[in-house]
Amino acid sequence: MEECLRKDTERIVSVINFSEKEVRDQRDKVRIWFFEGLDKTGKSSLCQACRLSSRHAEPFMDRGLMGKEVFYHHLREHTVNFPIKKYRNTESILMENDIYGIIYTMCSIQTILQRSKDVQEELFTQTDFQEQMHLYSASLSTRIIMKVPVIIVDTEKYSMEQNVKAILEVLQLPYFGFKSNSKEV
Repeated sequence: MEECLRKDTERIVSVINFSEKEVRDQRDKVRIWFFEGLDKTGKSSLCQACRLSSRHAEPFMDRGLMGKEVFYHHLREHTVNFPIKKYRNTESILMENDIYGIIYTMCSIQTILQRSKDVQEELFTQTDFQEQMHLYSASLSTRIIMKVPVIIVDTEKYSMEQNVKAILEVLQLPYFGFKSNSKEV
């Protein structure tokens, strides 16, 4: 696992399959960063805050191919006609062209359940979240083995502003101050 760029960033995010040199070498190319993780881990809020705080310096996408795959397996009976092969083909093209990266957001199941309750979106049980967490873990491990760059963010331990600063620093993107359209998660 590659350590992060500065000491304060080092303790906030973990970086896998991605080095400071690779960031510099790829400045002439855009990498699409997909925020992935369970519902209520803060990926949508963090994605939007990264977009705004960097003034859209890099494409940040809220949930991508990995999330589609996890929910395809978890909710199979509801996604019979879901084009999983098309998603996998698209992901392969992104990987082959080295323009694919994952920012994985995580926190405890207890925090997820509390956040769901706080906003009255109790769609999944603790067992559902545990199954989804297992599917995400397996899916993330596969992508790490495939050398996809991954940034892991703990949204429970650190504030959204701390995480945004750390992500933008790792990616060597400009930081124009913390901006968010959503409340802190």
